[in-house]
Amino acid sequence: MVKKSLYSLEREGNVDGLKEHIENSSNTNVRCRAAEVLGSIGGEKSIKTLIDVIFSEKQPKKVKRAAANSLAWMDDTDAVWLLIERMKGLDKDTQKNQWGDLLKIFIKSLKSDNNYVRMDAALALGRIEDKRAVEPLINALKDPDKDVRKNAAISLGSIGEKEAIKPLSKLLDDKHADVRRETVNSLSLIGGEKTKPLLIKSANDKDEAVREQAILSLSDYLGEKVMEAIVNGLSDKEDIVKEAAAFALMDFLSKIPEQRSHELRKEISEKIERFDSDLDHKKILVAAEDGKRLSIRRNAIWLLGQIGDKEVVNNLISFLSEDDPQIRRITTLSLINIGNESVNPLLTALNKNNKNVRKMAAYALGEIGDRKALEQIKELMEDDSEEVRIFASKAYSKLGGE
Repeated sequence: MVKKSLYSLEREGNVDGLKEHIENSSNTNVRCRAAEVLGSIGGEKSIKTLIDVIFSEKQPKKVKRAAANSLAWMDDTDAVWLLIERMKGLDKDTQKNQWGDLLKIFIKSLKSDNNYVRMDAALALGRIEDKRAVEPLINALKDPDKDVRKNAAISLGSIGEKEAIKPLSKLLDDKHADVRRETVNSLSLIGGEKTKPLLIKSANDKDEAVREQAILSLSDYLGEKVMEAIVNGLSDKEDIVKEAAAFALMDFLSKIPEQRSHELRKEISEKIERFDSDLDHKKILVAAEDGKRLSIRRNAIWLLGQIGDKEVVNNLISFLSEDDPQIRRITTLSLINIGNESVNPLLTALNKNNKNVRKMAAYALGEIGDRKALEQIKELMEDDSEEVRIFASKAYSKLGGE
């Protein structure tokens, strides 16, 4: 059977015939020309055929590029959407390899009259992570459609080029909160000292979701102004911001050099004392109990003491039996900071089998200074453990025992 010519197939709009040429012709140039003809015919069937060519493992690179060029010049909104749909589920390396040839399709689509096409193209360019997309995406930050601006900001964050920082900073004044929020996230992904003041500024945004994102992002930075912005978030009127500030503070403290830790904690404590925060302890308690990083657990326990909620006292006492001496020490300081509400549970803890619990409970009671602990502390001075006896003796003296 004689195959029809490409010219005849083009006149007929015969997609299946052109597909057969692409799949079976021994001439690469014929395959490329067939791909070009499919682009001129258009329609969903042509688009899907061209996409199949692009993702085929059998087709030579020249034919794949011809298919990509055909899609790029197709004035059909379905081309972008079908391409993006096809990319879902592929691993990142495969995405980057395939999308490199498709770059011009998405860049061209940023100028489409259809705002949905521009929106999807802006997001697709971020998944390619190709530096050639940076300039077109920066231009898209000025798009009249807020979702295009938002997706362009997201993609610039994914690519991570520092030249995008200044253009992105202008979006921090965008009238739409979701655009500002994604811009904050992208700036944090790009990182660097130039983004720090921008994130600090956004920690005071009028929208709580933007403030939340900014404060969470600041935990990756160091500095006095960063700490101040995070601590101020603990007194925010919105719970989601207070919670973000609590977790950001835990993360921030875990990055502080040990020699500065005590000094900074003291400074933070003084700042927290200046305002009344009704920060919910429940999620911080989860971090204290189940945090994957030891440093986060320690900082969560410390923060529970700063909040001073009596409901966490029994949970804190359970940490006195931990193997980590730092956790035991920070827990003790937190119980002391909570004060009188800790006394009765600490008195009960003096009878625990674990010597670490007994000695740290004795120390805490001595520091809190409630004399009703005197009798039990005196009895503890006869404990089997020498360590416990030493701690009990010091506590007894602190309480005014003779």
